[in-house]
Amino acid sequence: MLMHLIHWASMQRVGKRSPRVIWSSADALALKWLELNLSPLLPVHRACEPLKGHGGGPKSVQRLRALTAGPQAPYHWVCRTDIQGYYANIDKRRLLEQCEKYITDPALWSLLEQYVYYCVDLGGIIHTPKKGSPEGVHLAL
Repeated sequence: MLMHLIHWASMQRVGKRSPRVIWSSADALALKWLELNLSPLLPVHRACEPLKGHGGGPKSVQRLRALTAGPQAPYHWVCRTDIQGYYANIDKRRLLEQCEKYITDPALWSLLEQYVYYCVDLGGIIHTPKKGSPEGVHLAL
């Protein structure tokens, strides 16, 4: 695949009651390729549980139950964090600066920049968010 020739299309808004923005199917395929190629290059903190092999899923639930179940449990309740708000406020420039030392392939870099500076087509009005990353993408950079 000639990834250096790929340019993302604007994300499209769909739905009326609770509108969402989505990538085209071709872009989704290219995003998967990008994810598979970036994963081995970028460092991952050992406590990052959502990644396969890092103790997430059922093990995470078991640890939580052990800490909160029963009268002798050290904790009695848990706070859920606002992940959606976190991703919506990512500083794009800073993110790219942090990734720059790990990604040397020009094709990967070009796709990553395009992903970070994505556009949304809002009925003919093209909007490029100043901060944040798009929802529904498996690139947890």
